[in-house]
Amino acid sequence: MPSAGIRAVVRILHVTKKFPPVVGGDATVVSALARAQSRKGRDVHVLAYRADGLEATDRVHPVGPVQTSEGLDRVGLRRLRGMWAMRAWAEEHLASLEPDIVHAHAVDVGGSVASIARGQGIPVVLTCHGVWFPHRPRWSPLGWMERSLLRRGYDAITTVDRASAKELRDRGWSNVIVVPNGVDLSEFAGIDPPSDGTIRVLFAGRHVYQKGIDVLLEATARVRSQSADPFVLELAGDGPERTRLERKAKDLGLGEVARFLGPLPRPDLIRAYRRATAFVLPSRFEGFPLVILEAWAAGLPVIATAVGGVLDLCDESNAWLVPPENPGALADAMMSLARDPARRRELGAKGHAAIRSRYMWEVIADAYEEVYASCRRPTPGVSP
Repeated sequence: MPSAGIRAVVRILHVTKKFPPVVGGDATVVSALARAQSRKGRDVHVLAYRADGLEATDRVHPVGPVQTSEGLDRVGLRRLRGMWAMRAWAEEHLASLEPDIVHAHAVDVGGSVASIARGQGIPVVLTCHGVWFPHRPRWSPLGWMERSLLRRGYDAITTVDRASAKELRDRGWSNVIVVPNGVDLSEFAGIDPPSDGTIRVLFAGRHVYQKGIDVLLEATARVRSQSADPFVLELAGDGPERTRLERKAKDLGLGEVARFLGPLPRPDLIRAYRRATAFVLPSRFEGFPLVILEAWAAGLPVIATAVGGVLDLCDESNAWLVPPENPGALADAMMSLARDPARRRELGAKGHAAIRSRYMWEVIADAYEEVYASCRRPTPGVSP
C-alpha cells in the first residue's frame, strides 16, 4: 500500500519502443500491463515510436518517423530520430498530461524523456527487459550507449530477471528491483491442438546469435537422422540472421522439416503455440523469456537452455533444461519428449500452474504499484 501522505498513482505514462499491432515481446508486455492497470482503474497512456499500423488515439501517442518492427531492434538514423521526437513530445505535452509516473521500457526511450519528467517533478521508472552490455565486448559502442543511458537518474530501475539485477547492482546501481513479466491465459483458451500424430516443436523469437537457432537446427538434423517419426520444427519471428539460418537449414537437409514462419501477427502466433507439441528455447544467454510463459499458457512442455533468466522460471520439475551450445543434448531432449506423452503433459501442467500462482498480469500490476509508490513524493495535505 502507498505510504501515508502519498496518494495512489492515478495516471501512468508508459514509454516504449513497440506497441501493438507492432510485433515484439516488449509490445506484448506493455500492452498487457496497460490493460491490467486499466482494469484496476488507472488512467494509462502510451508513448511509442511510430510504426506501420500503429494508430494515434487519445491514449496512444506515436511519434517520430515510421519504422518497421525489425528496424526498431536496430540503432539507426530512424531510431535516433524517434528518440528526438520522443523528447520533443515530452517537452510539449508532459506538463499538460500530468502523469503521476513515467514508466519507460528501454534505455533509449527512457533516456529521451527522463530529464524532462524529472524537471517537472514526475518520478521515472525504467524497466530493463534485458541487460545486454555484460554480453558485449568492453569496447562495444552499443554497450557504452546502454551504460550511459542507464545513468539518467531514474527513481527506480526494475529488471525482469535476477541475473540482470545482479549485473546492475555489481556495477553500482543500487535502486534495482526484480519484477517479472506476466501472461494473459485468456489469450490461449479455446483452440484445440491438431491430432494428426505429427510432433511439432515451436521456437518463437528474434533470429539473432543470442537465441542459438543455429544450434537448434543442428539438433533437429540429429533428430531426423535418428527417428523416422513425423517431426516438424516451426520457427516464428524474424531478424538479421534469418537468411543465413534458412541456408543452414537447407544445407542440413531440413527443407521439409524446418519451417520459417516469419514475424506472425499476435492471433497467428497464438495459433502456432496451440498447434505445437512442445516449445524450445535454445538461447546462449537470456533475460526473462516471455515466450516460456506463453508456451506454458498454451499447455506446452518447454525445453530450454539453463542460462540467465530462464533459471528464474524453470527448474527440472517444470521444464527440460539442457546446456547451451550442445546440439546433442538438445536433440536428446526433443526425441525424449516426442516419445513420452505423459512427460509432456506433466511438464505442461506444472508450467501452467506456475503461471496461475506467480505470473498473472494482475499480480505483476500490483508489484509495479508498489514500485511506483516507493518513488512518489509526499503531497502535503493529501491522504493516501
